[in-house]
Amino acid sequence: MQTSILQKVITFNEQHALFSREACLLVAVSGGSDSTALFSMLVILRKQGHVKDLLCVHFNHQLREPAGHDEAFVKGLADTWDVPFMGETCDVKTEAQVRHCSIETAGRQWRLGRLISLAQRHRCTAIATGHHLDDNAETLIHRLSRGTGYRGLCGIRPIRLHQGMRVISPLLALTQQDILAYLTSQGQSWCEDATNQDPTYTRNHIRQAVLPELSKQCPRLTEKLADLSLRCHSLYANRIEIRAISLLKSHVCFSAGAAVVTLETLTRESDLVLIELIRQILTHLGLPLKKVTQYHYQSLIALMQERASHVNLPGKANAVLDQGIIRFLRPAVTPGPETDPIELTLPGCTRMGDLRFFTRIVDVSQIDPQQQVNRYVEYLDLHKVALPLQLRPRMPGDRFVPLGKSHSQKIGKFLSRADVTAIDRDHTVILCDNQQTILWVCPVRMSELAKITDQTKEVLEISVLSPQS
Repeated sequence: MQTSILQKVITFNEQHALFSREACLLVAVSGGSDSTALFSMLVILRKQGHVKDLLCVHFNHQLREPAGHDEAFVKGLADTWDVPFMGETCDVKTEAQVRHCSIETAGRQWRLGRLISLAQRHRCTAIATGHHLDDNAETLIHRLSRGTGYRGLCGIRPIRLHQGMRVISPLLALTQQDILAYLTSQGQSWCEDATNQDPTYTRNHIRQAVLPELSKQCPRLTEKLADLSLRCHSLYANRIEIRAISLLKSHVCFSAGAAVVTLETLTRESDLVLIELIRQILTHLGLPLKKVTQYHYQSLIALMQERASHVNLPGKANAVLDQGIIRFLRPAVTPGPETDPIELTLPGCTRMGDLRFFTRIVDVSQIDPQQQVNRYVEYLDLHKVALPLQLRPRMPGDRFVPLGKSHSQKIGKFLSRADVTAIDRDHTVILCDNQQTILWVCPVRMSELAKITDQTKEVLEISVLSPQS
């Protein structure tokens, strides 16, 4: 039993190139059956030479009394299997209140942010999670119940990219039944989370009531939905996404807080391609995609086909048709009332007023060319700056050397000459190093002193998000 199930994971890894023999994986382990099985299998694969190094991280959300027991259980596994262990704790209930979102969303966002930060800090190749075929089926049914398109029908992809870090799910080759059979064959225990039985959570209701009922009418439902996901992903990745990226490069020009779309030939594109193009434009502008509905997408398609004149969008943005072009405009980001400098966390997330600054350190080869047209993402040569870095509002007399220039200029005069609106001028944020050298007038222009050159090896990537995004 163990051999056949483990072989499925090995074959799945080879088919999708999830990790190599030289990989270092950060394994997220809650102590539940799925992540415990994943951890156990990866330890065996490490012994067999399929992966080089493992690190284990456990997240304590402080939502249940047994949470401390779960952490001790996972640490015990890590110690037994000779894997370095890290424990992370967060009051997720309070975090949800601060972010004005559900506990599920707050927990998911916190875990992902910490996973990415830890993986980057420890130079991991990828983050491994315990998603399996039943999780994928739940995801598809959940999305179908809310309404979705081809991208949503792709389900849980074997490999996802978050802020340049790969997140992989090796157990997507297995069902929940396979996982439980594997643990039984190993004599391996796991922790039970009582909240997984609470039907008030949507996914629990789908798992406990909807999927079993559908499976009665459709045997092997999870496998069939997995096949649907793979087929949709093939169409989406190889046809829709590639075409949309090509159109983004040829028909869209990004500038300060705006995107200009040339409509020439776009009317001949399919709605599926136009929807993906719109999604990428909104992503580049940092608009809140979760608040973008089918109505917004259909209205923007009508705009691109010149059947409408303007569309109001979430995040107080809008799109306007003007003589063969569409102008997407978003409001200026706001730094908040702070006057004292705030140290920038490297890598990680730093809050300044309503803004969040996400940082990561990457090799120069990992820079995303598409993001270089996004004014809310900037890249600096890490070895040209004096750490620590600080964020602060613009002050009278501030000077910097704008990218492409050789002499310093007063920032106020630079902003006036650069035709930046008064609102944008008031809402700029200054990034400087510990010598008070200004490196970025965010989100307008970076400094020539920190630019990337042919000699650059390590890059500091900084992305800025407003509360709407």
